[in-house]
Amino acid sequence: MSPIQQSEDLHCRVRAFARASLTGAPCPESFEELALAIARHQASANRSRASRSGLGLFEELRPLPVDAFRVADVFAFAAADAAVCFRTSGTTSNATGRHLLRTTQTYEELSVLSGRRALIDPSKRQPWVVALMPRLGPTPTSSLGFMAQRFMVEFGGHAVDRSSDGEPEPWLLTAHGVDVAGLEANVRRASTLGRPVLLLATSFALVMLLDELRGRAVHLPPGSVVMQTGGFKGRTRNVAADELDERLVAALGEHPIVAEYGMTELCSQLYDGALGCELKGPRDVFLPPPWLRAVVLDPRTLTPLPRGEVGLAGFIDLANVDSAVYVVTQDLVQASGDGIRLIGRRPRAPLRGCSLAAEALWEGTGASSVVVPGSHVASGISAASSDVRGVAETASPIERVRRLVAAARRIADPQDDLGRRARSRIARASGLSAAAVELGLTLSLEAAPSEDELDELCSSMPTAPRVWVLLSANVFVSAHRAIACALAASDDVVVRPSRRDSVLAELLHEATGDLFRLTNVLAPEPADHVHAYGSDETLADLRSVLPSGVHLLAHGSGIGAGLLLTPGHEELAAVGFALDVVLFEQRGCLSPRVIGVDPRCDVDAFRFALSRELTAWARRCPPPAKSDEERADDAWYRSAAEGVGEGTRIETENGAPAGSVVWMKQPVNLLVPPPGRNLLLFIQDQPWVPLVELGELLTCVGVAAGQTEWPAVRHHLPNVRLTEPGCMQRPRFDGPVDVRGRHQD
Repeated sequence: MSPIQQSEDLHCRVRAFARASLTGAPCPESFEELALAIARHQASANRSRASRSGLGLFEELRPLPVDAFRVADVFAFAAADAAVCFRTSGTTSNATGRHLLRTTQTYEELSVLSGRRALIDPSKRQPWVVALMPRLGPTPTSSLGFMAQRFMVEFGGHAVDRSSDGEPEPWLLTAHGVDVAGLEANVRRASTLGRPVLLLATSFALVMLLDELRGRAVHLPPGSVVMQTGGFKGRTRNVAADELDERLVAALGEHPIVAEYGMTELCSQLYDGALGCELKGPRDVFLPPPWLRAVVLDPRTLTPLPRGEVGLAGFIDLANVDSAVYVVTQDLVQASGDGIRLIGRRPRAPLRGCSLAAEALWEGTGASSVVVPGSHVASGISAASSDVRGVAETASPIERVRRLVAAARRIADPQDDLGRRARSRIARASGLSAAAVELGLTLSLEAAPSEDELDELCSSMPTAPRVWVLLSANVFVSAHRAIACALAASDDVVVRPSRRDSVLAELLHEATGDLFRLTNVLAPEPADHVHAYGSDETLADLRSVLPSGVHLLAHGSGIGAGLLLTPGHEELAAVGFALDVVLFEQRGCLSPRVIGVDPRCDVDAFRFALSRELTAWARRCPPPAKSDEERADDAWYRSAAEGVGEGTRIETENGAPAGSVVWMKQPVNLLVPPPGRNLLLFIQDQPWVPLVELGELLTCVGVAAGQTEWPAVRHHLPNVRLTEPGCMQRPRFDGPVDVRGRHQD
């Protein structure tokens, strides 16, 4: 049987199972048998997703994170054979994904079966169906819009395009907002016909409707139902569920509001039982149809949790015949009765710069506050004195920087008392092993820059009467360069160290005396400069409270990447990139997370050498223990990446996970790994092209190539640092490591 014939057979079996399960007729096969048959069909088209035959359902099936749909094609057929392409909203990433269906027959039949028992009261007349959604185009890309169109036909019994019949337009969301007049016209028409209204809408569209109504009411006819789906998807407006329900009742009348849970990556939907007819249940519990099984998964392992615990929502969807039968989302849920209760979203690990967390500028304490002289104190920011004066002046910027470098030289020396104390204190503060701390102090602390580098650093910094430095954590040597840049700009430098990692700043201050000052409070005044390092969230908060006239040089979120472009460089590239990964555990903005490989290179030799080097580093420089959140990020990434590619797991001698190397050919988008010695290799012609698409997120690229390849890379990536592999974490001491050109306000 050909793959297309296998797919068609499975679709027929799934539809038969669904019809039988709702009518009470004997099912020709069990849910488990169908799920395993679909998984094996999908595995035959994608060997990286091969199931492990002969085991139980959850031992054989592996959940695929929904991120995989935006990284690669996850379909068991050629894209040219697709009947429809649904696009994801891209709310967790700038990159959208797609779900191709080879046939829409199963999706249409099962969505109608499921919607009918949740939304249609058989004791009432046929509803008049309208949607607070944009009109579906000739090439539909919205799975929700596609389903709404089927509901109009199947439940309403009327044409989707009613204007030709002189009926009001049923699609009520336009580029100008909600068509309130159109809704009123539909309500009048339904009332004239004696039919209830079935109003299909997203949560945000309902809020838009209420805003447009401005307190007016458009009462729906008796027996009407509102289907509400989706959250607020990162919008700036969020309305609590109880408040939204109350406002909808006031505006539309007291009618059942049925919540639907669905997504582009699933072909099936869950509903709550608010209508109370065929489907019954509490308002906040989503009930799956018989062909969909909801599973609560441990975020750290993506394995099922005991009943009652909160975890990620996983779904085994028999209707996903040609894509992924078992998917996992970032929604946090809890099993409740026969369904699941939606708790919220698991926080994703953002792609931060030198700070693993947006290291709160304030937590209600003066030690983390920003004072705005001459103005009110902003919400959440404590007042403190800004009277900080009296720093010792030195002869010139370059001499000030030389004094700092001399102190760094002592810290780099393991025989110096300063160096011994640095090693002990940094290990305790950072959680890194002694070997990792030694590696950073030996290789990355800029203790011997050239005169040319010092000249460049001093000439690169704009002068200021005073510079305030807000330091981040996690790359413990970064305080040195940050303070050096400030000293190049001013003889009056005030440094606020990271509370979680203040060691290097304190030791540099101890060794240099009055060269700069330490503070717990930022109190900039007009004309002062603030050099700030950390996550984009932190910098946005800081930017919002700085007084007028203060100049902010902000160095935010960023990652590094690698390129292997020329055959013959595979071994040296692997050695260098492995070192770049291990230094600071990928916590900084220079750390490589993705490596593009030209297909002319020996990809197998490179990935083998890279895995070998990372395994060796795991033995001689063990990674720190990971938090539950970091383990969850690892599990999500590896499952998504390995589900559409191939991978190697890096382990320490005791079998503990220490990282991973995943490789993919021609990814649709890049799935950037979380920190923790995780690398994504992608094989592609002109592999710098996906790096260009990373935009200002990219700070540094290690290039393994012959001299003839470098000009092309510089042309395409003009605003990033380019280094050789092994040098990414020790760039020239010529100014801030961030050269993206976006950091000055």
